[in-house]
Amino acid sequence: NEQRSVQYEKRDVSFSPTTYFVSCATINVAAVTKNATAFRLRPTLLSSLSNAAYFRACVAPAGQKLMTSLIRLIRDKMRGIPKDVPLDYSQITENLYIGAWPTKYHREKIISLGVTLIVSTILERTDKELNQAPLTLVRTHGTDLGPRLIYPTGQILKGVEPAVAAIQNGHKVMAFCKAGKHRSATMSACILVGLGHPADEAIEIVEAGRKEAEIKETHRQAIHKFEETWRKRNT
Repeated sequence: NEQRSVQYEKRDVSFSPTTYFVSCATINVAAVTKNATAFRLRPTLLSSLSNAAYFRACVAPAGQKLMTSLIRLIRDKMRGIPKDVPLDYSQITENLYIGAWPTKYHREKIISLGVTLIVSTILERTDKELNQAPLTLVRTHGTDLGPRLIYPTGQILKGVEPAVAAIQNGHKVMAFCKAGKHRSATMSACILVGLGHPADEAIEIVEAGRKEAEIKETHRQAIHKFEETWRKRNT
């Protein structure tokens, strides 16, 4: 087996393609079946390994597409009939929502909310129906490494700039990640910063608007770093 290496904070984690395949599938199934007793475990190490592997795998589009298809197939099977699963979302402000991995079956619900711009914060591909008029999809790439967050400010800007423009023009925006807890909460707080809220106030608004949001220290750091960059760009 060919061995690959992931470097993160001066630590090497070696894994085979088989380990990568199984670990990615396992942690992603766990992430989207939060109500299934069989997947109540919290494999932090496995989560870190699989997400790091997946992050690096983006350089291989064919492999990413195959893995995404498998993950989504397992997700849909574990959820039951996808079209029967309601959209998990929360309204943060009049024009901002947080969602948890919407699918094409949620398209009409999203449109009924008045949302026109969707900001994805995950590596996985999104159903093409969510990027068809009147909806526009903006893709950004962030990943959780256990207690850590890899979400470069440049990636956050890719979502914040169009979101701020849309909201200022009277449109509504939905940011989403897999569970609507970390990356989408971080993105939403940054969007609020872009709209003029101080970072700490933006975090409070997000936490008050979505009880599932978990903005930990690593996410706060990303939000405050973004605030510094945003202020410099707009002064």
